[in-house]
Amino acid sequence: MSLDASKTPGPATAPPMNAWFYMLGFLPGAIVFGLFARSIQLPLEFVPQIPIIIILATFCYSAWKTLHKREGRPAPLVAALPLFVPILNIFWIYFAVYPMGKAIKEDAEDLNLNVEIDDSFSRAFCHLQFATIAAFVLAFLLTFMDIGSLTGLTAPTIVAIIVAGLILVLWLVDAYVMFYHYSHVINLIASHRLSQETTLGDGYTS
Repeated sequence: MSLDASKTPGPATAPPMNAWFYMLGFLPGAIVFGLFARSIQLPLEFVPQIPIIIILATFCYSAWKTLHKREGRPAPLVAALPLFVPILNIFWIYFAVYPMGKAIKEDAEDLNLNVEIDDSFSRAFCHLQFATIAAFVLAFLLTFMDIGSLTGLTAPTIVAIIVAGLILVLWLVDAYVMFYHYSHVINLIASHRLSQETTLGDGYTS
């Protein structure tokens, strides 16, 4: 039995997701790039964020390219490209990252993969990033007011700085767990789907 090639299922085209690429590039990449930018005196205040944005956009593109296309799920480029737009990217993660955990869990269940999936990491990533930004803005404003009054840092300002730092640490921990866990599961999904499509394709041509 043979079938026209145009109707034969093709293999998955998304490249394998390397968790260590995301994990090493996210925070260390920002630190190294920030130090380099400072050494050559680049006039960009938020230059350390560039590696973080690149890593996150790459992660979103690869993930959504592997996951099944369904109604309500973003296309890979639509999810990734707006992350490079300042200010917009703060809110865009709720479109590109927030639903990812649920989508991964749905695809894994459809394929009957025997793997534990916590779909809360992507939601926590978005909420913690927003909370981190809000906390640091508040800490900056309080610090600015204290310096302007020449009274030194007050107790509320110190507490705000500590809270902002703690939220930042929680966000980074969640990001690392999300990169590691989701990359592993998405690779399993891609491998399993490729195996199914190859078996199905062999059946069509046999």
